[in-house]
Amino acid sequence: MLRKVLFCVFFIILAAGYSRVGEVVFRGARSVPKMLNYQGYLTDTLGSPIDDSLDMTFKIFDAATVGNELWSESQLNVPVERGVFSVLLGSGTPIPDTVFTTGADRWLELTLEGPQTLSPRTRITAMGYAYTSTYSDTAEYAKNAAADNDWVRGTPDSILFTAHYLGVARGGANNALYGDSVYTHNNLGGYACTTGTAGQHHRFCTISGGLNNAAIWSYATVGGGAYNTANGKGATVSGGADNTASNFRATVGGGSFNRASGQYSVVSGGGGSTQADSNSAIGNYSTIGGGRQNIARDEHATIGGGRDNSTDGTYTTVGGGYSNTADANFAVVGGGNSNIASGSLATVGGGYTNAANKYAATVAGGYYNVASLDYTTVAGGRENTASAYYATVSGGHNNTASDTGATVAGGCYNKARGQYSVVSGGGGPNQADSNSAIGDYSIVSGGSSNIASGDAAAVAGGRYNKARGQYSVVSGGGGPNQADSNSASGEWSTISGGKNNSASGNYAIVGGGYDNVATGYAATVFGGYENVASGQYATVAGGYGDTCLADHGFTANSYSKVRAAHSNAAAFNSQTTTGGSQLRCDELVNNASACAIDHPLDPNGKILNHYTVASTEVLLTYRGVAYISETGETEVRLPDFFDVCNKNPMVQLTGVGTSDVFVAEDVSGNRFVIGGKPGTKVYWMVTGERKDQSAEIAKVLIPVEQPKTGDFFGHSIDDDYLFSALDQLQQMGEVSRFSFRTARGKERYENAKRRLMESK
Repeated sequence: MLRKVLFCVFFIILAAGYSRVGEVVFRGARSVPKMLNYQGYLTDTLGSPIDDSLDMTFKIFDAATVGNELWSESQLNVPVERGVFSVLLGSGTPIPDTVFTTGADRWLELTLEGPQTLSPRTRITAMGYAYTSTYSDTAEYAKNAAADNDWVRGTPDSILFTAHYLGVARGGANNALYGDSVYTHNNLGGYACTTGTAGQHHRFCTISGGLNNAAIWSYATVGGGAYNTANGKGATVSGGADNTASNFRATVGGGSFNRASGQYSVVSGGGGSTQADSNSAIGNYSTIGGGRQNIARDEHATIGGGRDNSTDGTYTTVGGGYSNTADANFAVVGGGNSNIASGSLATVGGGYTNAANKYAATVAGGYYNVASLDYTTVAGGRENTASAYYATVSGGHNNTASDTGATVAGGCYNKARGQYSVVSGGGGPNQADSNSAIGDYSIVSGGSSNIASGDAAAVAGGRYNKARGQYSVVSGGGGPNQADSNSASGEWSTISGGKNNSASGNYAIVGGGYDNVATGYAATVFGGYENVASGQYATVAGGYGDTCLADHGFTANSYSKVRAAHSNAAAFNSQTTTGGSQLRCDELVNNASACAIDHPLDPNGKILNHYTVASTEVLLTYRGVAYISETGETEVRLPDFFDVCNKNPMVQLTGVGTSDVFVAEDVSGNRFVIGGKPGTKVYWMVTGERKDQSAEIAKVLIPVEQPKTGDFFGHSIDDDYLFSALDQLQQMGEVSRFSFRTARGKERYENAKRRLMESK
């Protein structure tokens, strides 16, 4: 049993710490420790000191007996030597500030293991550090008031001020307040901080803390940091170091070496380690969000951040990046590196070393792009230039749009040099690969090394193609060499493709192929190679080596030729015309040939048709008139070429007024002899079968009887003719006389009619 307990309580002062700010050491001279040193002396019931280790529980109450428990802590195995023990109360469970802040008495209660609560409780008294609390009721840095300088409590109780409503200085040494106006200053902490200006009466200057800060104009505020200055009316420096807000309501949010020198100007932060790194908001209402070495020189200018950016115009903007410049009113640089927007309303979105130099010019991004005249645009890419009003380069590299409204959509080394001209893309890795739209309203859609030099001329693609005439078109083609180029140099001329084709006549057309030439007005070469159409409206259907030199001429196949003097002639299958309005071909096969002329008795109201006579032989016919001499004979001389051209000749004779005529000598040596009554008039006709090689070939290729083979078997030529004539026969009311010979022919006609109706 314990019989006696002695309590000896000591409150021990703990060592104060320190902290370093810059080169100044602030020592916590009035720091109040939050632990209590408690010592006691224990004996047993016989009065002998105890040597043991005991579990102890400590409690603080708000009354000597009973009351409310405010704090409790248990400490195990507390050593007791010769009756003495020592503990730090609060080392396990911190003692809250609220235990002592009311100023009321407090008692300590000890319970030993067993448990045994010792009595009576011990009253807790003040210790040395607690004496500093007496300073909380005086304002020794305020101007002396009457009596004891007591603080005055306002209404409501949330207001506490000195008797003369002056400033407050608190914190490190050498803080200074200048001025004696009512509500002058608040210098709440820090070291060597200054509010107000000597000899001036500024009001409401505030420094919250920091080192060597100065708020030296009315309503100026420095929130903290070091070496900051707010020397404009209503200016603010929130923190950081070496910052200055030097004009009306200018603001520096933080950072270092920043300057806000325009009215309402703002530098939010940034800066760097030296004066050279400073951000400067010089213009009124200018703003710098951060970064370093940025300068906003004019009113309402904005720099979001980055480095070495500058503005020199009203309402200019640099979003960020490095070394960008917006130096005309409303100019914008979004970011990037070394970009310049130097025209009013000019914009550079980003990229590197881009320039928008004129009014409303735009470079969206890319590298070394230039928009150098009003309303020009370069959307991106590299080393592109838009240098005329409303000119546009959408992308690519080394492209140029150099006339009003000209456009290069992309590609490389392309040039739009005519008004409203367009190069859609293409080009290549070298200057020689460039596409050029030179004429006004001209267009090159793609490919490389193409030129549209005529007004409204177009080259759709390919390589080395040229559209030189107004409204001329080259759709594509060309080739890897300059010699492969297609050239449409006539007005409204067209080349659809191929290579080395030329359409130099106005409205001339080359459909494709290569080495074709259409030089005549509205001349056409549909394709093939080495064909020439040089007459007006001349046409070469295709093939190779065909030449149509005459107006309205037509050639097809190969090496067919219509001579220049033979207008309205046609040549096929390597034939050459021998006259105008002529058809030259190997064989002419049709259903029923007819010759139509104006009816001589009614030329305005009727047509007179004559039909051809057909034969199973290739015949030539010669005719004439002869008179029987007094000798009863007469010789008829035939052309010198008769025997060469003909074989198997036959003579037919008709006497006038008599039938007494006969062949006295047969055809031989280009002659024959007629016999009969002297004085008789005789009509004669000689037919001969052609024996030239062309006729012999024709008889081989087109025999009199020819079998139908392959898919032609069962096909009716009559049905073909009826197919083409049936509609006309129906209109004439003659259709009932004719019918298709085969079901196949009828089906083909009905299908064609159905498709025609569906298309309507």
